[in-house]
Amino acid sequence: MPLFSYVDIDQQFAQISLRTGSDGGYSSAIPDPEAAAQTVTASAAAISSTASASAQLGFTTDAVAITGSFDPPYVNAFSTGTLSWVASYISGGSPHPLANSTLSITSPGDDDLPAISATVETSADGSFSYVTPQTGAPSDGPESAEFTVSSAATPYQDAGQLTIFMPINQVPEINNFSGTLS
Repeated sequence: MPLFSYVDIDQQFAQISLRTGSDGGYSSAIPDPEAAAQTVTASAAAISSTASASAQLGFTTDAVAITGSFDPPYVNAFSTGTLSWVASYISGGSPHPLANSTLSITSPGDDDLPAISATVETSADGSFSYVTPQTGAPSDGPESAEFTVSSAATPYQDAGQLTIFMPINQVPEINNFSGTLS
């Protein structure tokens, strides 16, 4: 009878017993994979016809995807913008929300927008939003601010990242004005 063993997040030893199928294969899910260490060992005890065996098993990491947009899709100078996104991971070929996770938002900053280093928490459906600081006025025509949203890699998920640009409109000016009176 194969036995999976691992050390949980509280440094406690845990085991899962299972039976092999007719082809000798076996599979099992760790009840709480976030609590498991990165190392899982599968072992089989010796019986009358076989010797004992043990092997270290690894985890397959899932890809993380972050999609997003601005609302509105641009901002006027001296305004704020709202970044709205959804984070998910792909497991077994299907997307799942990256629920209750911390994501980082960064922007290098320039004359039109201060540097940004912030974190946001995703909701149960993987969504989140962030209101940008007030922008300045582009000095030489319309510009855009670069934002990067990223998730950290875990033993079970790859790091995810999205870089997106927020267009900033220039302040309208009236340079010449003429009129007539009659």
